[in-house]
Amino acid sequence: MVNVPPDHFLYFAYGSNLLKKRIHINNPSAEFIGIGRLDHYQVNFIKYGPRWKGCSATIVPTERLVRACNICQR
Repeated sequence: MVNVPPDHFLYFAYGSNLLKKRIHINNPSAEFIGIGRLDHYQVNFIKYGPRWKGCSATIVPTERLVRACNICQR
């Protein structure tokens, strides 16, 4: 488990946001922490966004032991 200071948050990247250059467009202070895992969550594409002309990724809880594994950044 990672200790997160009150003024930081963990971000589980997906797709193009795994690229350092891409994540720094919207969050220049983001830094790689490590590979993370969220047990009992799965990646899903629920809400349509006109900006992307499609659904953006989110995580949703599940009773099954599905692991959403991605890079953590703050």
